[in-house]
Amino acid sequence: MDHPITMIVPFKKPFDGPMQERFNKMHGRARCVVERAFGQMKTRWRATFLKALEVQPAFVSEVALACRFLHNICLDNGDVPDEEDEEEQREDEEEPDEPGLPPLDPGGRESSGKPQTQD
Repeated sequence: MDHPITMIVPFKKPFDGPMQERFNKMHGRARCVVERAFGQMKTRWRATFLKALEVQPAFVSEVALACRFLHNICLDNGDVPDEEDEEEQREDEEEPDEPGLPPLDPGGRESSGKPQTQD
């Protein structure tokens, strides 16, 4: 990557006043909206991506952009994923691939449970 990714993270407790607490509440709400959008897109495109998509890393962002673009067209035309489909997707994600193994992060690497940083 040419530039580091900037992320806005919530404040740690104890807060230094009500503004930090309010920021964390608003940050949490925004995160829920983003997670729901990702969930809807994963539900919509899961049949397309049942196996790993084999593209060069340089094109991954273009594939993601195309999915977002098509997803927004679907939403604009009233095609909203069913809540039942989203619930099935969440249940599928909760099942581990193999017992005793840690879950994989979205990049296919084993997750240690610790936040990872982008260089």
